[in-house]
Amino acid sequence: MNRVSSPVFTGLAMPAGACGPHQFEVNIIRDAAPSTPSAPSTPNHTTTKAVLVLDTNPNETDQSAKTAITQFVGKNLKLSGTLLTPDGKPVSLPDIEIGADGSFSLNNVPPGEYKVMLSVVAPTGEKLAGQSAKLIVSSDGTAKLEAGLIDPYGIVTDAVTGEAIDGATVTLHWSDTELNRSKGRKPGELVVLPELPDFAPNKNRDPQTTVNKGQYGWMVFPDGDYYIVAEKAGYEPYDSRSDTRDERQGDDSYVKNGTIHVGQSIVQYNFAMKQKVIGSGGHMPYMLGYPDGSFRPERGLTRAETAAILSRLFAGEASQTSAASFGDVKAAHWAAKEIAVVAAQKWMVGYSDGSFRPDQQVTRAELAQILLNVKQWTTDATNGFADAKGHWAEKAIAALQAQGLIAGYPDGNFHPNDPVKRVEADVVFNQLTGRTPWKVQAKQKWTDVAPGYWGYDAVMEASVPHDYEQYESGSENWTSN
Repeated sequence: MNRVSSPVFTGLAMPAGACGPHQFEVNIIRDAAPSTPSAPSTPNHTTTKAVLVLDTNPNETDQSAKTAITQFVGKNLKLSGTLLTPDGKPVSLPDIEIGADGSFSLNNVPPGEYKVMLSVVAPTGEKLAGQSAKLIVSSDGTAKLEAGLIDPYGIVTDAVTGEAIDGATVTLHWSDTELNRSKGRKPGELVVLPELPDFAPNKNRDPQTTVNKGQYGWMVFPDGDYYIVAEKAGYEPYDSRSDTRDERQGDDSYVKNGTIHVGQSIVQYNFAMKQKVIGSGGHMPYMLGYPDGSFRPERGLTRAETAAILSRLFAGEASQTSAASFGDVKAAHWAAKEIAVVAAQKWMVGYSDGSFRPDQQVTRAELAQILLNVKQWTTDATNGFADAKGHWAEKAIAALQAQGLIAGYPDGNFHPNDPVKRVEADVVFNQLTGRTPWKVQAKQKWTDVAPGYWGYDAVMEASVPHDYEQYESGSENWTSN
């Protein structure tokens, strides 16, 4: 949403004095653009055309469009303004009524500076909280009203990721305060607000749902105390009564001790929701780097490395059976025990010549078959890759695709006979074991895997020990490393 902050509203009065009745219209002009009021049309009052200088080319003043201070909540809404002294004291002057077209009149307003408390007038006639503005009436008859656009939108975000949350149900309630009780408002009840037909996207309704990157918003009654409740599947319920912030907004509104107090100024209330935690623990590495400090993510994965990964991740699923022996795997081999485990479970098998070939790289098709051997998924899924049709591992590839564990390349093929890269294996094994961090915010571990690398999170998850919390959504958050 494109928004204009702190526009200036200007009008011209009769040059001879500012005490008579004069009509104004609103000029909304960016600070960087000069005001261009029209010349007086009659001796009694002057009307200027409302314009908004656009971002496209601020030097082209004819590129303009009419706007309104209420453009976010309804361009056809009227405003009412109460005049005060600059320090907020009442003055014996009538309210300013500002029409939907931006026109207003000043009757017997002496020269000087005034604070104006603007209220939005709902179609029902009810007044809703707005904001303060500054009115300057000069002795030569010139008047200027300065105000920002009325913007009541709040944003709901994820407390960990900071991402906006759409689809949360938010409700507005009356707080249990002396102020509300004195006005006959029942604590805990939903606040019944007048509908504003042009106030997107929820028309001021209570309850409403967050949309457009977590937005929600209400135009509420002035002089009231409120609280907000929000709910969404996968998140802990949010209740603003637990909010510990202490902040002022506008001249007379604030958030304090869990109460959202609205005086005459609107309150923009942003808040964050916490995902539901369903588990926690520690993850140990299942893939290691090299002695030189590198990880070599684009390097192929060997059969010995694959056996070691399977042994580390799935040893608890292994049954006790006799292990095969391989002529090319000596007892001193670094992965001899792991190879014995995977061979005993028939997760990986040797070749007809009695060898295991521990240093041979594993192909993408072979990894698919190995994982099918481990998990024993059904094999009735349909293969979606043209270059896997008729391949000896077609059923295994289809099974992994059905589990959402593998994806093809941009050309639509799977490339079954290509060596699987170490980083690709990390992605698959992380998904297979539910090790899916939303974001790894930890110091770089490997010299050749920088935070900007596409597989950084996957490599870090696979190779760095850490504590974590598991969310109901399936993602995890690292709590230490």
